[in-house]
Amino acid sequence: HYLSTTEKNKDNVLLVERLDRRGNGKMKFTDIAILDDSKTEIAVSQTGQPLIIKISYIASEDVINKNAVVLLKFTNQEGSIMFACLTRSSFKEMLKLSKTGTIECCIPKLPLLPGRYSINIWCKLNEELADEVDDAFILDVIGGDFFGTGKVHPDNRSGLLVDHAWHIG
Repeated sequence: HYLSTTEKNKDNVLLVERLDRRGNGKMKFTDIAILDDSKTEIAVSQTGQPLIIKISYIASEDVINKNAVVLLKFTNQEGSIMFACLTRSSFKEMLKLSKTGTIECCIPKLPLLPGRYSINIWCKLNEELADEVDDAFILDVIGGDFFGTGKVHPDNRSGLLVDHAWHIG
């Protein structure tokens, strides 16, 4: 089952229109788009492919010069957390937001096995929750050649692949 580019979350409601969000509202996520490495929007992702998650937002005037932290949490259909991407962990500088803009999370090699995953998202400004949306985006993943061996992983359960190599000594 492939997603159309308009079916972005489980209730098919645009992110900007979601009412089931938490936070003080000083910053609000308005859209999430999944892009390939040429920055073209894609409807379906593939195991092992480079992926860019482009997040659009709007913010109030008083967020400027506040330290922002953004988290993307990937969960499987059973609700188990597969992995998370946190700006505080991988972004070397302080994340500063403007009144409107985009933030991009780049995943060099998507580790998810084929399946349907949900992306939860939140932003904190100076450690205060500004916006949080569960199931902000549904990510469909099809099989791909993660290891570059010409083989697609045969396991069809949701899960992760870990980049690794074998050596014989």
